[in-house]
Amino acid sequence: MRYFRHKDCASDVRRKCMSSCHHVNSHLFGPRLPLLYTWRRDNGPIPQKASFLDDRRVLILPDAQVEDSGNYTCRVERAGRATDSGTISLLVQAAPFFMFPLRDQHVDINSTVSLRCQAGGVPTPTYAWFKNGQPLTSIPDDVEVSGNVSRVMLLTSGNLLISQIQPADQGRYTCTAENLYGVALGQLYSASCVSARGGSQTGLYIINTQFEHEGVYTCRAMTVDDSAVSSAYLTVQGPPSEPAGLYGQVRNTSVHPYVDTWRKSRGGNPVLQHPVQVQHRICLALQIHANARNIVSPMNLSYKPKYFQDIFLPELPIAETVNQEQPTKCSYIITDLSPGSSFSFRVSAVNRYGVGVPSQPSAYFKIPDAAPRKAPDTISNMFSSMGTLAFTWTELKPEDLTGDGVGYKVYWRKKSDSISDDRWQSDTVTGRTNSYVALVGEENFYLEYEVKVGAFNSLGNGPNTTVYIIMSAEALPAAAPRNVYGYGYNATAVTVFWNRLDNTRQFVRGKLRGFRINYWLAKDASVQRFSKVWCESCTTALVVGLLPNEGYWVNVQAFNAAGLGPKGENYYMITLLNATTACKYSGEVSTLALAEEPLVGYKLRWWPATENVLTAHDTVVLGHQTSGVIVGIKRGIVTLFAFLASALPGTATSRPQSTSH
Repeated sequence: MRYFRHKDCASDVRRKCMSSCHHVNSHLFGPRLPLLYTWRRDNGPIPQKASFLDDRRVLILPDAQVEDSGNYTCRVERAGRATDSGTISLLVQAAPFFMFPLRDQHVDINSTVSLRCQAGGVPTPTYAWFKNGQPLTSIPDDVEVSGNVSRVMLLTSGNLLISQIQPADQGRYTCTAENLYGVALGQLYSASCVSARGGSQTGLYIINTQFEHEGVYTCRAMTVDDSAVSSAYLTVQGPPSEPAGLYGQVRNTSVHPYVDTWRKSRGGNPVLQHPVQVQHRICLALQIHANARNIVSPMNLSYKPKYFQDIFLPELPIAETVNQEQPTKCSYIITDLSPGSSFSFRVSAVNRYGVGVPSQPSAYFKIPDAAPRKAPDTISNMFSSMGTLAFTWTELKPEDLTGDGVGYKVYWRKKSDSISDDRWQSDTVTGRTNSYVALVGEENFYLEYEVKVGAFNSLGNGPNTTVYIIMSAEALPAAAPRNVYGYGYNATAVTVFWNRLDNTRQFVRGKLRGFRINYWLAKDASVQRFSKVWCESCTTALVVGLLPNEGYWVNVQAFNAAGLGPKGENYYMITLLNATTACKYSGEVSTLALAEEPLVGYKLRWWPATENVLTAHDTVVLGHQTSGVIVGIKRGIVTLFAFLASALPGTATSRPQSTSH
């Protein structure tokens, strides 16, 4: 057993458990019992990421980490008769890494602070501190750095303890951890001093600053004998405030919302955009509109209310939203709203610092009822039976098809090259649906039809879609593959051939999808099987899974979406014999060292590549012959073999080779 002690972090560990057994008697021809290998770790379970090879003889630990260290024991057993074990000590070494991030500190004068610097790594790292980029060392009459009792102490844990904080201690502190494998640089500490109860330095901190904090701030310092006053104006920069005063007017199918003008935010930064979000009462999803005066381009993007902050903002300049009649107001014209629907809206403001808080939603506005304004989307084929024309379309959203008596009107006609042929057939389907099946007659199978669809309600018809080309339903193929023949491919497969089928509407009566090969045993026609080939132009197929040296009948059918066509003529063929073959191998002979036992022969050990080595067969070659014949290898199977030199009292193994026959 080999012993392994050190490994770099993030590398792969591969350990092999080596064992050998000596046979005093029948060392060459005697039975070989398998060796069973098991692994365990003393300080915990084997990591889940571990894998094993060669019947668990090889242990692999990918991307080894420090926590994978420990004592790994391999135990080998042969049929409960003999056991042995060995232990591998694995120590994963790694460059330093910080376990806790460094954070800025604000502390009072004369207080104590501990700057934390703890890093992991193997071996244990050493620490160093820097202040403003310079090594932190002792300065006479200023700072005394030591590991004992002093105002600034470097602790063994790596932490820096500073007591009796003074203004001179302010600065940027950096911690480094170093070992043989690298250096880790800690994030910067920015330490500042605050006098909360008098002293030489004072400060005012405003947390979560808001616009209402803007204004003049005055600081007064007083002693027994005198006082001093100083003032400063605080300007708060940030996104605009929430718009207010929303109201609107409905004109036909558009809403004119108004909002109080915010040409500048409280921080003095001009408002650049005023995006509007529209919400439908039915689906409760918001749509952003970039529509302003003389702009008609709805973006139709839907979002859930709780995700307002993620909505894309259109580039709508504030100058285009100022109402000319009421300059103190901003207004939008939101057009292309669905008739009969109710909408609410809200407004945000944008400046160079970002998007402000949106306003409260307005009341709902009812758009007057009218005929649908939108047409359905894409029309496509739908599977149906012969003699029909079936198609489907994308149904309009509830907010786009409102009112009473809703439905769809469908139109179709056979495609013609004649411009004057305008004989549309039509039908009406009521309710909210998205499909239709028209009867066109069995003689009109697999023909091109022009189709269009429009929505309607009790107030009128909406626009129709553009014209789409739809194929009528397919019919069963009328032609059968001819001149079927074939021959045995091997003991369990045959190759079948046929003439190319005339792939026209007259014979295929649809889109040719492929061919089905039917086959059955000549001596038992009660069980019939088939194999499909999905190919339009195929003229051959390989049928597998047959019995060796047996007679089979075969025929071929074409098929399309409607089903199978007529069968071709039957053809009789026989599979080949299930023969085995012999493989002759010759190779280089491994020489033995002078101190080893005399060579007595060789073993050629072979097994299929898809099976375990425990199922291997041995072919024995005595003496010093350099070639042998392996009998029993099957045709078409990749076979692995190993070349073993035999000498008392054991066997030497060569590297496995592979061959195919």
